[in-house]
Amino acid sequence: MIKITICSHKGGVGKTTTALNLAAGLALAEHYAASRRKPARVLLVDMDPQGNSSLIASKGLFSDSDNQEDTSVGKNLAHLLIEEDPPPTIDLIRTARIPTMIQQSNLDYLRVHIPDMAQASRMLGTIEASDQRLADGLTQVEQHYRYCVIDTGTEYGSMLLNALTASDYTILPIELTGLGLASITDTLGTIRKVQKRLNRNLQVLGILPSKCNFQRSEARSIYEALKTEYSDLLFEPIKERAEVSVAITEGLDMFSYRPPRRHSDNYLSGSPSVQEFARFVADVMKRIEKNHRSVPAGTLS
Repeated sequence: MIKITICSHKGGVGKTTTALNLAAGLALAEHYAASRRKPARVLLVDMDPQGNSSLIASKGLFSDSDNQEDTSVGKNLAHLLIEEDPPPTIDLIRTARIPTMIQQSNLDYLRVHIPDMAQASRMLGTIEASDQRLADGLTQVEQHYRYCVIDTGTEYGSMLLNALTASDYTILPIELTGLGLASITDTLGTIRKVQKRLNRNLQVLGILPSKCNFQRSEARSIYEALKTEYSDLLFEPIKERAEVSVAITEGLDMFSYRPPRRHSDNYLSGSPSVQEFARFVADVMKRIEKNHRSVPAGTLS
């Protein structure tokens, strides 16, 4: 299982949007590449105490549907992180309601309960070997998944350290502002600390300019600075469009929000946002495949 953490110390850069669309895109790629075999599965893990990505995966931000699981009941990710005798990871996994184009989704998520996660974020640092709790839990299910995408919050703390300690790669979304550029330096500093102390195998897979508005001169100049400083790491940008935020509000990944026409031969629509996220997912897979030649992958293009 290839584990990828979406990480930034700055809020508002689109971490949850990136995590959801990457997870959904990887699931779609594996589904359509599978042909007659059973498609590889993707796991979404929400280590942000706000819990938005897991909420969207389970029932959407504002859904009150009786058909969806009540995430306030039973064991969840918080118990895996802080209990002395944690529940088996497999018992916490549920099938996501996205991407909606797949009749039986191959995207799963770990159950969360937001009040429990808030408590876990406060307690986790006091537990023995606290930085390894997520890694230990994911080891139990690593044979069941090809990819695991981990969403995180902005704070430097035990939740983020758990995510990075468990991961093979990290992707850094960035806002094209001076503050966004400064946050990259801070976040890379955190990653270097983790590489030195906790996970020497952790690699930065890339930097993703997100929510980009190139009509602003500041955005253009910051993007040029990124190309100069981080040319080998830079992903192609995701432009700021209303439909991206509307999709999240409606509890959908971009691929589900803008599906292809019913009789189309292509399983991706022509929406510019869909095409940009598809390009990002394909690039992620190519970069990983370059480092893991033994791990076959689907394609999303």
